[in-house]
Amino acid sequence: EGFYDDIAGVLTAQKINIEQLQADAKKYIDNIANVQMSLDSGNLSDPKKFHPEDRVSQVVQRTMKEARRKAEQMQLYLDEMKRVFDDILT
Repeated sequence: EGFYDDIAGVLTAQKINIEQLQADAKKYIDNIANVQMSLDSGNLSDPKKFHPEDRVSQVVQRTMKEARRKAEQMQLYLDEMKRVFDDILT
């Protein structure tokens, strides 16, 4: 019974698709980078393109600091996960 309890998480973990997890994380990281580029020098950087009462840029900029931090943290987790996964397989 103790051994079964010890490996109970393995049954759940075996169903995780590592490639899909990596792709989803990379997509999130890339999306944050794209939004930041749009804010810096793209469509979202020119206030003349918006209606005078439009606050899209302001709202997005408020959340970008936290989004960038999360994307950086996710990249670190992703790199570590790849390293550990590769170590396990070799």
